Amino acid sequence: MGIVIKNGFIIGIAMLIVTFAINFISINSGYQSIYENTAIFRSPDDPLMLVYVGFPFVFGFAVAWMWHRIKHEFSAT
Repeated sequence: MGIVIKNGFIIGIAMLIVTFAINFISINSGYQSIYENTAIFRSPDDPLMLVYVGFPFVFGFAVAWMWHRIKHEFSAT
Protein backbone atom coordinates (compact mmCIF):
# COMPACT_ATOMS: atom_id res chain seq x y z
CA MET A 1 0.00 0.00 0.00
CA GLY A 2 3.00 2.29 0.51
CA ILE A 3 3.75 2.25 -3.21
CA VAL A 4 0.20 3.45 -3.92
CA ILE A 5 0.64 6.41 -1.58
CA LYS A 6 4.05 7.25 -3.06
CA ASN A 7 2.74 7.04 -6.63
CA GLY A 8 -0.35 9.06 -5.65
CA PHE A 9 1.82 11.89 -4.37
CA ILE A 10 4.01 11.78 -7.47
CA ILE A 11 0.98 11.89 -9.78
CA GLY A 12 -0.61 14.68 -7.71
CA ILE A 13 2.52 16.83 -7.76
CA ALA A 14 2.98 16.28 -11.50
CA MET A 15 -0.64 17.22 -12.22
CA LEU A 16 -0.38 20.30 -9.99
CA ILE A 17 2.79 21.48 -11.75
CA VAL A 18 1.23 20.99 -15.19
CA THR A 19 -1.95 22.78 -14.12
CA PHE A 20 -0.04 25.75 -12.72
CA ALA A 21 2.13 25.90 -15.85
CA ILE A 22 -0.91 25.95 -18.13
CA ASN A 23 -2.52 28.57 -15.91
CA PHE A 24 0.64 30.71 -15.99
CA ILE A 25 0.89 30.47 -19.79
CA SER A 26 -2.77 31.34 -20.32
CA ILE A 27 -2.63 34.32 -17.97
CA ASN A 28 0.51 35.69 -19.60
CA SER A 29 -0.84 35.25 -23.11
CA GLY A 30 -3.42 38.01 -22.81
CA TYR A 31 -6.23 36.46 -20.81
CA GLN A 32 -5.31 38.06 -17.47
CA SER A 33 -8.14 40.58 -17.57
CA ILE A 34 -10.65 37.74 -17.89
CA TYR A 35 -9.21 35.90 -14.88
CA GLU A 36 -9.23 39.07 -12.77
CA ASN A 37 -13.00 39.45 -13.20
CA THR A 38 -14.39 38.13 -9.91
CA ALA A 39 -17.92 38.09 -11.35
CA ILE A 40 -16.84 35.13 -13.50
CA PHE A 41 -14.04 33.47 -11.50
CA ARG A 42 -13.49 33.07 -7.77
CA SER A 43 -10.82 35.18 -6.12
CA PRO A 44 -7.65 33.38 -5.03
CA ASP A 45 -8.49 34.19 -1.39
CA ASP A 46 -11.68 32.11 -1.49
CA PRO A 47 -11.38 28.98 0.71
CA LEU A 48 -13.09 26.92 -1.99
CA MET A 49 -9.99 27.43 -4.14
CA LEU A 50 -8.30 24.73 -2.03
CA VAL A 51 -10.19 22.27 -4.21
CA TYR A 52 -7.99 23.48 -7.08
CA VAL A 53 -4.93 22.34 -5.13
CA GLY A 54 -6.48 19.24 -3.57
CA PHE A 55 -8.08 17.68 -6.63
CA PRO A 56 -4.84 16.50 -8.31
CA PHE A 57 -3.88 14.57 -5.18
CA VAL A 58 -7.28 12.90 -4.83
CA PHE A 59 -7.21 12.00 -8.51
CA GLY A 60 -3.58 10.88 -8.22
CA PHE A 61 -4.38 8.51 -5.36
CA ALA A 62 -7.35 7.13 -7.30
CA VAL A 63 -5.24 6.52 -10.41
CA ALA A 64 -2.40 4.94 -8.38
CA TRP A 65 -4.84 2.64 -6.57
CA MET A 66 -6.52 1.68 -9.84
CA TRP A 67 -3.17 0.95 -11.49
CA HIS A 68 -2.12 -1.14 -8.49
CA ARG A 69 -5.28 -3.21 -8.90
CA ILE A 70 -5.12 -3.79 -12.69
CA LYS A 71 -1.42 -3.70 -13.62
CA HIS A 72 -1.25 -7.50 -13.72
CA GLU A 73 -3.71 -7.43 -16.63
CA PHE A 74 -1.05 -5.79 -18.82
CA SER A 75 1.77 -8.27 -18.14
CA ALA A 76 3.13 -10.23 -21.09
CA THR A 77 2.80 -13.63 -19.42
